[in-house]
Amino acid sequence: MTDVDNQINKLNEEFMNRRDFLVKEGVVIDNIPQGRSLEIVKILNLKTKTRIHIDMNLNHEEDVKDKMVIEEINIKDKKLNLLPLISQDILIKFIEEYKVIEEFKPELPKFIEDILICTNSKCITKNCTSNSNLSKFRVINKSPLLLRCVYCESKFNMTNLKLNIP
Repeated sequence: MTDVDNQINKLNEEFMNRRDFLVKEGVVIDNIPQGRSLEIVKILNLKTKTRIHIDMNLNHEEDVKDKMVIEEINIKDKKLNLLPLISQDILIKFIEEYKVIEEFKPELPKFIEDILICTNSKCITKNCTSNSNLSKFRVINKSPLLLRCVYCESKFNMTNLKLNIP
């Protein structure tokens, strides 16, 4: 990379960081792995009328990341704690009156229910007749992520599981 490229990347990054403050009220989700922003929209079950800005393929240090800004909403529920399923590096910022009032990295709960599908064909959850997925996973290790189905005792990482999101 040339010096000019480095200067352009630095200016782009500074501009994107300032963007947080152009939102009067909302939530910024930063350090999203490249191309995984739409999974976060599904996990948070954001409605179609919610104003969402998604910036994809941003140069971030040595990596390429995505960033989301969700306007006029203050999400403070347990769904934010599911975002480490996407990445342990995700950073949440709450914005009020154009200022960051809180910043944190979400923590996975000890158990994750109903959002993942056990892929073990012999698991009892495969025989559920109701429309709801009765899955429940225990977090065995957070980094690297390792989960265990409480019904069949199978262990999984996220590459072996599917999100149960419409």
